[in-house]
Amino acid sequence: TSNGMGDMFVAVCNSNGTNLLGATYVGGSSDDGVNFNPGFAVYGGVKHNYGDDARTEIIVDPAGNWYIAGCTQSSNLPTVNPYQASNGGGQDGVVFELNNLCTNMIWGTYLGGNLNDATYVLSLDKNTQSILYVGGGTESSNFPSTPGTLHPSYMGGTVDGYLMKFDAATKVLQAGTFIGTNQYDQVYGVQTDDSNHVYVTGQTMGAVPVSPAGVYSNPSSSQFIIKLNNNLAST
Repeated sequence: TSNGMGDMFVAVCNSNGTNLLGATYVGGSSDDGVNFNPGFAVYGGVKHNYGDDARTEIIVDPAGNWYIAGCTQSSNLPTVNPYQASNGGGQDGVVFELNNLCTNMIWGTYLGGNLNDATYVLSLDKNTQSILYVGGGTESSNFPSTPGTLHPSYMGGTVDGYLMKFDAATKVLQAGTFIGTNQYDQVYGVQTDDSNHVYVTGQTMGAVPVSPAGVYSNPSSSQFIIKLNNNLAST
């Protein structure tokens, strides 16, 4: 049943769409699955584009389990074996894993600091499907990160992008970095290649460094692509 205001939901149908196999609400007592403000025309911070209003992602792992990314303003969202057990303040990102018929939450965690945070994208590594990458945007200077990564500290501006690397089996955070400049930035896409490099796409109002010399660039544009090594330490 619905748990309060706006809830997230996950529904699973058979391959030809003729039968509902499983469905569930996921939420707490406040808004879940909406970003910053439920008003379509109300923008601010992590809700920068019209598509940010309810931006979420769902992917499936080799066992048929579902990973879902979204946002929550609830302090009582269900968690299971969480990396972060409680809302850090304001709105947090959230990632949870359900079994194939949505009858059991395998993992559920908040991701956030003391201000507004949003989780938009997920990807399992291409080779082994054993690493889970999570990306989005944060206004919080204390958003979780790890030493030795590309940007372990908040870069400044109204919003920073971020990228986190979890062991998909144990759910241990292996690496976390801010992505961006001293202006507005958010991460909207993440994929890996056969060599375990990580490709991140997003939006910026700042000057993202272009390297190496000679690569294609459109100066002063608002989108970026960054290629990182698999420990998120360098480009």
